Order: sequence, then C-alpha cells, then structure tokens
Amino acid sequence: MSPFAVIAILCCLFYDIIPRAASIKFSIPISKADPTARHEEFRSLMIHTSARLMAERGTHLEPLTNMWNTLYFGEITIGTPPQPFNVIFDTGSSDLWVPSSRSSYCGSSVQNCYSSDQSTTYQMNGSPVTIQYGSGAMVGFLSEDTVTIGGNIVINNQLFGEAVTEQGTLNQPYDGILGLGYPGLSSYMTPPFFAAQAQGWFDRNVFSVLLTKGNNEGSKITFGGWDDSIITSEEMINWAPVTQQAYWKFSVESIFFGDMKFGSTEAIADTGTSLIIGPKSQVSQIVNYLGAVSISGFYAVPTSNVSSLPNFTFVIHGRMYTLPPEQYIVMTDGDYAVLGFGYIEDQSFWILGDVFLSNYYTIFSVEKEAVGFAPLPNNPEPLPEPSSSSIANFCSVFVVLPALYLRR
Repeated sequence: MSPFAVIAILCCLFYDIIPRAASIKFSIPISKADPTARHEEFRSLMIHTSARLMAERGTHLEPLTNMWNTLYFGEITIGTPPQPFNVIFDTGSSDLWVPSSRSSYCGSSVQNCYSSDQSTTYQMNGSPVTIQYGSGAMVGFLSEDTVTIGGNIVINNQLFGEAVTEQGTLNQPYDGILGLGYPGLSSYMTPPFFAAQAQGWFDRNVFSVLLTKGNNEGSKITFGGWDDSIITSEEMINWAPVTQQAYWKFSVESIFFGDMKFGSTEAIADTGTSLIIGPKSQVSQIVNYLGAVSISGFYAVPTSNVSSLPNFTFVIHGRMYTLPPEQYIVMTDGDYAVLGFGYIEDQSFWILGDVFLSNYYTIFSVEKEAVGFAPLPNNPEPLPEPSSSSIANFCSVFVVLPALYLRR
C-alpha cells in the first residue's frame, strides 16, 4: 500500500472520530407587554398589516416577543460593534429597515436608531427607498452593514433601509421590520434569510415559526429547519405548494363560517399581519351574519355571545383548520368582544395573520416551494377534508345567529 493511501485512510478514520457539531439554537430574553394598555394602543398595533398590498450551519432559533397575541417581534443587531433593534419578522414583506439616526424623531421616542458613524463595517449606498405597507410607509435610503440574527447568524454586506420618515409605526414597541418573503417581493435588496442561505449558514433552506399565546413564553423563529420537539416526524406537516414566489401564497379549497361556505381562493401566511384579513365581500357577509358592529375600526359582538359563535374553518391542501370562537376573538373590553378579522378594499385573497398562525406550527420551505402546517402539542390535529355529503351534514348543525346589537 502506498504512503498516500495510508495517509488517506488515517485521515478518514480521524474524521470519523471528530465530534460533529450539533444544530445550535440561539435565544434572547423575552419581554411582555402591559396587558392594561389603552385600547387605542392595542388598536394601533392590530392594524399593522405588513403584506405589501398597496454561528454554525444548522438550525438557529430566534425568540420572539408576544404583544397581546397579535404582534410578535425579536432582536437583531446591525453594525460593528452591534447596535440592537427589535424587529417584526414578517413573512408578508421582503425588506429590512430600521430607524436612522438622521431622522427627526430619533431620540424622542422609544425606538433605537442606527448610527452609521458608529459602525466600522458600514458601507455607504445612499439610494432612496420607499416601502409601502398596509398601515404605513417608510421613506429613507439604503445602507450596507453586517446584520446579526440570534447572536450568531452573521450576514455580511447586507443591504437595508435607514428610515428617515415613518408613517403608522412610531411609538410602537418595535423598531423596524425584517422581511422573510421571497426576493421577488423586494425592489431593493436580497432578503436577509436568503442572503444568509447564500453565505452558507443553513443546511436546509427552511425556517419555521412558533407563536405562543397569553402568558406563555417560547415564541420563536427557527432558521434552517424546525423544532424537533414539536415536529417529531415530517409526516406531521401538511405541505401546501406555493402558488406565487413573492408572498408565501397557497391555495385554499374552501372556507366555512357557521353554515356559510366560500369556494376556492388563495391565502398568504403572514407573520407581520395581526389579524385574519379577507376580501371585503366575504368578510362583510360574515359580519352581517353575526350582526357585529364597528367600534374604533374593529368588529365587535357582545361578550356574552362569544361561546355561541360558530367555528371559522379553512380547508388547506385537504385538511380542515378550524378556529373556535375563543381563538378568533382577540380582545374583550367589558361588554364587547373584538373579532380578529377584517378586510381590505379590492383584495381578492385572504391573509392568515397571527390570529390564525398562533394556533399551528408553520414551516416556510424554499426547497419544497411550500408552506407547511403542523399541529401544536395542545391543539387537535387538523381533520381531513370531508366529502360533499359530509360537508352538508357538517353545515346543518349550525343555526344562524340572530342579529346582535351593541351600544356605543
């Protein structure tokens, strides 16, 4: 045997005894919002609809903060030394932006502001940027710097927006937005997740989201895979193929609300939208069905009637995802119970925001070109879609609710 062959064998044996690096999970502290905050503060958070309608290779965890079950955000850093920011991890957009130290409101609000002159890795770009969201807009300019997620996912030379002017996001508990949509949804940059993948951070081009409720901590986003303590087998995941590589959009076979049925449509899984948002015509039918009234821009019904409200069911890739009323009521205020859904003018598809997503474990797979849904440990597994005759029987058990009236 030649010396080279001996060396090759020894190298292979040595490699086999080197301990393999396990997938690493990164966590940050989780804070909670004051549950006694004023209704208008709650309202300003709920209307954030961010879908643009108008380290080591392995698995990485980014804990998220839960704001009253309708808004979730976590921490990133930008620059060297790192400057921290709380951002919404938003699957309904694809851009990253944070407040700029050049903005007039920097220092006058609770937000953190990015200072390029404090970073040794900053690179000037300066191109103007305007990003429109459903409930606000950001106007500023592009910069380039090192972005770190979860303390260990270091993305070099990441383009991002420095916000000089913001509408609809001031005085919020978050600083900016980190978009997790497809690159095709951005006109300015490669989204950070896709940039991190290109720089070799993940074994799998996948991320997943767990949104906890109430006082339960543990909301997190997992980059490079999913939480094996929740997903013990990939067979648990129901994969809905993506129909458009911009939003995470997929087909919905049908929607039930009580004895009403809506036919096939599309929906997007959007962690940056608080509520469930649908086409005006369909949501109006539901609202009229309930006799709900508009209070401060939201639909509400008497608190005493919540237990008798019907289920809200979405049939996705052959499975029924059913929300009982306690899961789509987002707030009770004395005699009123606020419904966790609404509509946007001239919209043809549904947005499944945090009110829906907090009931399931959601996986976003670039490699499968699909959105996956899996049951959470304390939630029942979604049922298979029933046959047509079963649907008729299913709907017949519901009684149309009488009109409900509220006093202002």
